[in-house]
Amino acid sequence: MGGVFIRPVSWHDKKQEYFWSSEWQDKMKRSAKALEKGQYKTFTKADDLLKEFGD
Repeated sequence: MGGVFIRPVSWHDKKQEYFWSSEWQDKMKRSAKALEKGQYKTFTKADDLLKEFGD
């Protein structure tokens, strides 16, 4: 007997499943808002970035 079988499949890579979690999406939204407000720093040297984190 023939027919059409529909099976659900993921549309994203399983290795990136974390990205679609609600927790990660909340982090992405907070980051986007911070960028819009200019709440970020830029660094031209890796050493300056590391100093920001403390020794």
